[in-house]
Amino acid sequence: MKKILFLCLVLMSLSKSYSQVYSYSQSQELYTELADGESINTGNAWNGFQAFTIPIGFSFTYMDSVFTSVSLEATGRLIFDVNHYYYADMFVVAGMQDKGAVNSLSPLSYQLSGVIGEEILKIEIKNATYKKDLSSTINYQIWLYESNGAIELHMGSSSINNPEDAFSLGPFSGVFNVTSFSPTTFAYGYALVGTPLSPSDTTFVGTGTNDFGLTLDNVPTDSTVYRFSIVPTDPESENTGN
Repeated sequence: MKKILFLCLVLMSLSKSYSQVYSYSQSQELYTELADGESINTGNAWNGFQAFTIPIGFSFTYMDSVFTSVSLEATGRLIFDVNHYYYADMFVVAGMQDKGAVNSLSPLSYQLSGVIGEEILKIEIKNATYKKDLSSTINYQIWLYESNGAIELHMGSSSINNPEDAFSLGPFSGVFNVTSFSPTTFAYGYALVGTPLSPSDTTFVGTGTNDFGLTLDNVPTDSTVYRFSIVPTDPESENTGN
């Protein structure tokens, strides 16, 4: 009985340490390239860990905080704050880069669609490659939803001939809130692991989690959609404090 009571107290403590948690779902939707999107890299080749600030166009709720802009890192990571405490890895691989040397052959763009209150920010990575496998090609989009705070990965076509080279670490896919990087301490982490066709999900908090080992095995197929949704909070739990 004491062990059960102790476990309940631990779970209650974790639930109060972060109130916004996420769930994952997967579907298929025909991939459509953005038409007349706004250029992010303004025609210049990009590489390394460059980051580009993008106006979201609306107030976006992420990990119980509200943001109006986001940075797209050249790895594919979305960073919501200057300290990198709030970030999302929809499809992240270190070493992603432009196929061009000076002029871009791998345009980065964004587009805002929908009506006020239900707008969607769509960010597109087109015809990109990887430093360790220059014969590879990757296309995908990341969508942010104003109405419910959901984040989606939309996979386009890809050609990865040597995934063991291109993806020595990754691909990463998940949502994260870090409170410290020395040591790395998670207020909340939620990641996908294993085969892209049917990945497993894992949630973690605190220190001691090797998030570098929490990756997909390969590239999701064309037209795959991963959706990370905010789990609704139980209003009765909030009102009663339970």
